[in-house]
Amino acid sequence: MSQTPLLDCEQPLPARRVPWVRAILGGVVLAAFLIALDRAQGPRGPLSLLQSSPILLLPAFYVAVFIHELGHLVAARIAEFELRAFLVGVFLFNKENTRWRFRFVPRYVLFGGYTVAMPRTPESLLNRYRNFILGGPLASYCLLLLTSLLPAGLFVRILFWINLLLAILATVPRTTATLPNDTKLLLLLKRKGPVAERIVALIHLAALDAQGKRPPELPRELIQAIAVETQDISRLPQAFTFLLSDAADREDFAQMAQILERAFTISDRLLPELKRGFMASAASYHGFHKQNASLAQEWLSRARSVKGPKPQDDWDAQALAAIRYAEGENHQAAQLLIRYVALLERQPLSGMVLAERDRTLKLMNALTESV
Repeated sequence: MSQTPLLDCEQPLPARRVPWVRAILGGVVLAAFLIALDRAQGPRGPLSLLQSSPILLLPAFYVAVFIHELGHLVAARIAEFELRAFLVGVFLFNKENTRWRFRFVPRYVLFGGYTVAMPRTPESLLNRYRNFILGGPLASYCLLLLTSLLPAGLFVRILFWINLLLAILATVPRTTATLPNDTKLLLLLKRKGPVAERIVALIHLAALDAQGKRPPELPRELIQAIAVETQDISRLPQAFTFLLSDAADREDFAQMAQILERAFTISDRLLPELKRGFMASAASYHGFHKQNASLAQEWLSRARSVKGPKPQDDWDAQALAAIRYAEGENHQAAQLLIRYVALLERQPLSGMVLAERDRTLKLMNALTESV
């Protein structure tokens, strides 16, 4: 067996695990809390209201999530962060270069939301990042206060209870799909240790990347900090992305294989778009560096089978080019890389993207000359 059995398809990827004991205990505690509130409030209690108008549950949930994420968005603007993505339930807005793209994601109907923003300058970075994180909880508490003061209409009362429940759950530090919630992020920023150091390093790397700094220009101590293996997987895929870009720029293909192997060990806990991206990278690795068309095709097939947000046009162009290269079709590979470069040029400013474009253009020229 090879040193990278997952990457080489010698072992199956880990199946998605559901923490049943924790889920059942959490459900029991939540049910007991709601029943106690319901008995204390009578007909104005949360369960009584939801029984009378269950159709208002999802709209109230979305309003509460939207206000929370809007708090992050406003805080990001105040902190001079550049907004890159905004998700509320099934509604996803992604920035591509200078324009925004809307996508409808049914899979995320009860996911909640997230706001992705990149710092533009390094000054007082950690304090500004804390303010960005605090914007969401502050907006939720403002909504809680507002709904407690507004006239007690049916929707307002349901919104109050839904928002209260979300606010209580948000105070419990946890990581979902490798994403730490606001409380856990704030705690990590105060602690010491490899996980906290990874989070801080990623914040600084994100700021440098947003300024267009390529991998060779990034401080090595930050790269080393995000490479440390930990039990906690908070923000680990983001670390893998930086590490892959750094290894590719140094043409350290053995290191790229190890990083992809680590990514696939947690593939059952990745967001669909991240899982698809790592699988496409595996296809490119096997096609270009191992010249193994069958394994490259296998990984591309797996990537295409991932259910989640609809990917950007030509997201698989590099993987297809790798397959054609492994099959000896250099002209077709070069043509597909042209489409991949066009995809890269549609992305917001990023040092990793610029480095990837440079590497791709170099490879494309070499393929063209070999025809």
